[in-house]
Amino acid sequence: MLRTTVNLPGLFVNSVLRTTVNLPGLFVNSVLRTTVNMSGLFVNSVLRTTVNLPGLFVNSVLRTTVNMPGCKEMTMIDINQLKIRRMEMQDIEPVAQAFAHMNKTQEQYEQYWQEHVAGTRVTLVAELAGSIVGYTNVIWEPDYASFRRQGIPEINDMNVVAPLRCRGIGTQMIAAAEQVVQQAGKAVIGIGVGVTPDYEIAQGLYPKLGYVADGTGIHPDEWGGCTYATKRLA
Repeated sequence: MLRTTVNLPGLFVNSVLRTTVNLPGLFVNSVLRTTVNMSGLFVNSVLRTTVNLPGLFVNSVLRTTVNMPGCKEMTMIDINQLKIRRMEMQDIEPVAQAFAHMNKTQEQYEQYWQEHVAGTRVTLVAELAGSIVGYTNVIWEPDYASFRRQGIPEINDMNVVAPLRCRGIGTQMIAAAEQVVQQAGKAVIGIGVGVTPDYEIAQGLYPKLGYVADGTGIHPDEWGGCTYATKRLA
C-alpha cells in the first residue's frame, strides 16, 4: 500500500495505491485513488478497466478527482451540495484564481467587492465542496440605458467554471439573483447576453427561464455585440 500526499502552490495531490501481484500465472488487482485540485475547478471521474491477456488478468479501479483550468470532463456532481451566497471579502482571491484562465483579474473582483459593500451591486458566489465554482452580479443601475431609465436591475457577468457548465449552477445563480431583486421590491429583472458562439449556453438558457428579448436588437460592443431581455417576477 502506498499513500502519498503532495502539496505545491496551486496543487494538492492525495493518492492511495493498492496493488496485489501473484506469480506465476500473473494476477494483478489494483486500486488507485487520486485527488488533484487546481484553480478552484472540480472534476470527479471514475474509470473501471478489465484487461485479459494470455497468462495475465488485470482488474483495476481508478478513481480520480481533478480540478484544472480548461478541463472538460465531469462525470459526477452532487448539485445538492451547491451553495449560493453573497460574496465575502475572503472570496476575492479564490474567485480570481478560479477564473484566471478567462483573463479575469483580481482587481476586477476587488472592485466588485467595493461596489458590493457600497450597495451599488450584489455579488453572489456559487460554492461547491469548499471551492468557488461560479459567480454573478445584480447591478441596481445598469450601464444599459433602457434598463437604467426604467429602473430595471440587471444580472451581469455570470460565469461558471468550464467543467461544471450545463449542470444547473447557472440556473440556481439566476434564481438567487431574482430573489435578491424581489426582496428589493422590484417586479422586473433584466439580463444581457453576447451574440457570439462563446455565449451559446447562455443564449439557450435564458429563454427557458422566462427571459424575453426587449426588442431592441443587437447592441455593438467590444465582445462582438449583445442583446437584452427581461423577465417579470411573480
